Amino acid sequence: MVDFNDNHTVQTAGATGEIWRQSALSATGRLFVDNSAELTDHYTGANGTTAQTETLAKFLSQTVLNPQAAGVVLDRQRDLVPAIRDALDANAGRLLDAAGRAPAGSLEQERYMQQFGRLTASVSGAAALALTRYDKQIMESKASRKQFATTVATLVGATKLGKAPGARQAIEALANRYYDAITSNPERPDAALAGALYDNYAEQVNTLSSSLNQTGLSPAFEAAFAAEVTNLQQNLGVNLGGHR
Repeated sequence: MVDFNDNHTVQTAGATGEIWRQSALSATGRLFVDNSAELTDHYTGANGTTAQTETLAKFLSQTVLNPQAAGVVLDRQRDLVPAIRDALDANAGRLLDAAGRAPAGSLEQERYMQQFGRLTASVSGAAALALTRYDKQIMESKASRKQFATTVATLVGATKLGKAPGARQAIEALANRYYDAITSNPERPDAALAGALYDNYAEQVNTLSSSLNQTGLSPAFEAAFAAEVTNLQQNLGVNLGGHR
């Protein structure tokens, strides 16, 4: 489905192409939302299996981070973008919760933190893809940049906040940080955003480490995140060091 969205619908013009595009995005979104735990585990290398985060990054760039996907209906009760966003955030929280419950310093804990690193790396890859593919729509105005920054901020951007007091203010602060990053670096917005995203994810891991009084979480996360970002740059043809 991800390959279909990449190679077919975007090349079909007119009303027919628009119908196919929205139908394909909806179908892909339903598949992910209805099976989000299994797909997240599969693509982020659960239990030491091989990760395939480039597919996840492509999927996120086609759906949640695609300005043209706003308003696409998932089903009679849900819209595409918020449903995928909530599913992804729930799974990010699931991985952090599982790492917190795992025995300190265990292989199980390390693998959960590696998965979280790969998942968040896929969001950075997706953001870079979106900024390349939808450059004009995203960067054309203050409003469009703000909308994109807000979307990114709510996409694994405030994991663990949930219904906590001040969650809305925290998400707004993240959105402002991401907006400043892409606005102040118009020639390299993907690099600036990647740095801001990493800072936020690292803060989440540090918060968990402090709450558990454990020191082994950050190294596992950082190693997996860095390795996956490198793989994504190679496999997706994006350059987090400079905007194309």
